[in-house]
Amino acid sequence: MMRSLFRRLRVIGPTREQIAALLLLFSIPEGILTYVEHGLGWPIHINIRPGEVFLFIAAISYGLGRVTRTHPCYDGEYLRWLLSTPWTPRKPLPQGPVHLVWEDAIVVSLYVALSLFLPMRIAAELVLAALFAYLAGVTISLWITRTSAHGYACALGMGFAVLFLKNPPVALAILAVVDLIAVLGLHETFHKLGWDALKFKLPAMNEPIIETSRNSLGWPFERMMGDATKPSRLSKPDVVLSVLLAVFWVYALSSLLPNREQRRVPLLLLFCFAPLISMFARLGIYTMGYTSPLSFWGRLFTLRWIIPRYDYVYITPFVGFVSGFAVFAAFYGLRAPEEIAFAASSAVPILVCLLGPPSLRRWRLTGGYQMSLSTERNKAEFVEAG
Repeated sequence: MMRSLFRRLRVIGPTREQIAALLLLFSIPEGILTYVEHGLGWPIHINIRPGEVFLFIAAISYGLGRVTRTHPCYDGEYLRWLLSTPWTPRKPLPQGPVHLVWEDAIVVSLYVALSLFLPMRIAAELVLAALFAYLAGVTISLWITRTSAHGYACALGMGFAVLFLKNPPVALAILAVVDLIAVLGLHETFHKLGWDALKFKLPAMNEPIIETSRNSLGWPFERMMGDATKPSRLSKPDVVLSVLLAVFWVYALSSLLPNREQRRVPLLLLFCFAPLISMFARLGIYTMGYTSPLSFWGRLFTLRWIIPRYDYVYITPFVGFVSGFAVFAAFYGLRAPEEIAFAASSAVPILVCLLGPPSLRRWRLTGGYQMSLSTERNKAEFVEAG
């Protein structure tokens, strides 16, 4: 029993050197502070003690390293070797299980035990820090292995845990539910689509990992071929869920600020800058190097003030810019809380600019533009004929 315990701890736990370093980094500054306090006869009041910093760093490092050391998607050599062996998802992973086991509680208990020497009781916060770091690593691995539904659910659940960080028992209960979702996602990763996706992402065993790049065709042929043929990496549901999650996390993190006025500041900044950044980012992507066939003066003198096949590229950015303020006005009319109104109104212009027509592929293939040498890179790639 004890031999099996120590063998498992050697696989998933910190090394002896890491434990010794933690003990030294914790005991030396805390010992000096305790000695000075004993000599003065009263405690020294500081906001953050050095022992707290080292314990939180250790807890976060352990939680994140717990995933990166054991999940094959974070180690290409480990994954390549694993796929070349008779290993199946029914067998345990050689570098230890990715899901949490009861031995993890022993490691976290070490950090909790050290925190008892501090004047502030931070045991629950240390457990939360380790769990957040672990679940963040698992969530990223679920997205990497295309187990997206569980990844989005974990990210959403962690956001709700942030909302309840001021009540540690509730936050721990939420993270426990998130961990169950993560276990289901890991099960699907290794038994269903996720593991097959990892296999298909790898090159053949006798091929190099780094793909050799082909020769450039030069401008304008490289641009004509590349921009229109590159497939989109994110589907529309992924884009919608990613934007909504990002805005929700800004809302959740702002809830940690002490008063309502301070909580409004990040959401107000997001509301003000999201429409502007979304509009100019879309215009830059669509029109950089793809200019109007007529200049301003050309339009003026030829009375062709509007060129439909080119100017329709401005419609979606304009609608996206206006939509954020329209949604905020609607929430304001409904007397919704300002924090929710700011968050929802920030997501709408981003989604409109990302998903609104025309698609980049359609614009590149059918737009009435003229290509220009907009950058020095384009000029360097110019191919002279003859």
